[in-house]
Order: sequence, then C-alpha cells, then structure tokens
Amino acid sequence: EAGEYWELSELEPDVESELETEDLMLCKPKKNTLHVASGAARDWPDQRGVFFSEDKGCVLWCNGLDHATIVVLERGWQAGAALQRFLRLYRALEAGLRRQGMRFSVDKGLGFLGTSPERLGLAFRASVTVALPTAKKDTAPLKKVCEREALRLERKKRSDEEQQAEGGEGEDEEWRVES
Repeated sequence: EAGEYWELSELEPDVESELETEDLMLCKPKKNTLHVASGAARDWPDQRGVFFSEDKGCVLWCNGLDHATIVVLERGWQAGAALQRFLRLYRALEAGLRRQGMRFSVDKGLGFLGTSPERLGLAFRASVTVALPTAKKDTAPLKKVCEREALRLERKKRSDEEQQAEGGEGEDEEWRVES
C-alpha cells in the first residue's frame, strides 16, 4: 500500500485536523483508564504514529491502545475485498518485523499479547457498518435480530464535525451493531 506515515509528535496541524474529521486519528487514551494507569499512555505522543494509504481506505495506528491496529475501510458490499486488503497489510507488517528480527508477541496458551488484558489472545476483530435508513423509524425488528444473534445494538450520537464532513447531510445519530 502506498501512503504516508506520520509521527504524532511531528504531525502537521492541517493533517491532524483532516484525520480527526475523517475519524482516522489515533486518539490519546482518556484519563482514569486502565491504559493510563498501566503506563501505556506514558510520554504521549512520542513513539506513536499513523500510516494512511493514499485513498485513506487503510490506516495503521502504531503504539496506541495496542502495539499496532490496522483499520480497513471499504464502501459498498466489499467485505471480501476488505479482508484481502487487511491480510495483505498484516502479512507485510509481519514480514517487516521478521526482517528486523522481531515478531508479534504470542503465547501458546494465551494467544497474542498486547497492552490490554481485555484483548488478550485476540489477533483479529472485525466490524461492519451498514446504513439502514428505515431502521430509525422502527427499531424493533433490528433489536429482535440483534437479540437472536447475540449482538449488541448501540445508538451513537454523531458530532457536528461528522455531519459537516458529509457536507451537512445525514442524520445526527447512527446505530452500531457489535458482537
């Protein structure tokens, strides 16, 4: 993937603002969280960075809440394409680590090791966001499906910046479904 890497401590204000508007910015952990208490946010923003592809369809956050977080964004029903892109990036990152004599921290019993006990063993988490314009009118069917499939349905209030990024169009809230 061609793109740009920015150290957070050297990020130009206009680039930082653009990434924040597009919800692609690595955010400093909030005070009074496990990550801050454990020292994972020490010396923020030093030694942290963000890579984004030319089309901003791929973002890699370095040394945020995890050592590395790969985000792949695909519009439409391209879940397979998103997965393929993720796998290419993951393999490239793994190969780059190997060339430097490093690897991801993995324990045979615990799985992947990172900075957060709640994510212990996880190497992959996927989420899909879909637009369901009619669900706002009647959420009962969506709630029923989520309950049946053991999914969590969450209402998220969209910020003025998110709405403005879409040219003032769209609703002021959206629904998220997570496992």
